[in-house]
Amino acid sequence: GIDAMSRAFDASAGTPPENREYIRVLIGDLYALKGDRATAKQIYSISLSLVPGFVWANAGMGRLAEAQGDLEGAIGYYSAATDVLPLPQMLIAKGEAQAAAGHMDDAVATYAVVRAQEKLYAANGVNIDLELALFEANHGDPAKAVELAQSAYATQPNVKAADAMSWALYKAGRITDAQHYSDEALHLGTPYPMFDYHAGMIAMAQGDRDRATQLLTEAVNGIAISPLDRVDANTALASLSN
Repeated sequence: GIDAMSRAFDASAGTPPENREYIRVLIGDLYALKGDRATAKQIYSISLSLVPGFVWANAGMGRLAEAQGDLEGAIGYYSAATDVLPLPQMLIAKGEAQAAAGHMDDAVATYAVVRAQEKLYAANGVNIDLELALFEANHGDPAKAVELAQSAYATQPNVKAADAMSWALYKAGRITDAQHYSDEALHLGTPYPMFDYHAGMIAMAQGDRDRATQLLTEAVNGIAISPLDRVDANTALASLSN
C-alpha cells in the first residue's frame, strides 16, 4: 500500500531522478485509486516540476483529467507522454480519449500505431499480450483477444491476466467462461475500477441485475476506467434502473 511505497521512496534517495519519480508517481496512482484525486494531482505535479515531461506523471494527469470529464486535457497529457515513450497502454488510452472526444480520425490513426507496434513487439519477442488482449477485445477481433489473453494468462496467471481473459471471453460471447475468470480477477479485492466494469457487464449478461448494478456503480465512481467504458457503464446502469 501507500506506506510500503512511501518507504521505498524514502529508500530511493540518491538514485537517478527518474527512478525516484517513478516511485512517487506510483504513490500518486494509489491515492487516485483510493479516490483522493487532489492528493494524486499534487503528487504528479511535483514529479513534473522535478523531471519536466516525466512520462508516468503525464499519464497520471491524463487519467485524472479523464475522470473529471476533461477529454481535451487528457489527450494533451497522453500526447505529451506518448511523444516521449509511445507504449501501447498509453497509446490506447490516448486513442480512447480521442474517440470519446469525437476525434475519430485521430483515434483511428492512434490505433493504427498500436497495431504497428503489435507487429514490432512480436517480431522482437517482447510480450505485451495483456495490453493487446484488451485492445483487441475493445477495438478489434474477439477471437484474437481470447488467444492473446490465454497467452498472457499462461505466462503470468495473475488478477490482471484473469481480468483480460474474462473480458476477451465476454466479447467472444462465452459468458459462462467469462464469469469464471471474472470471479478470479476480483477475488483478491484489487481496487481496479476496470475489473468492476468488466465484471459488472458480465453479471448483466448473466441476468444478475443487483450484482451488475453494484459493480458498475463502483466502476463509474473510480478513476482508472476509459471514457468509452464509462459511457457504456452509464448506459448499462440506466437500462438496469428501468
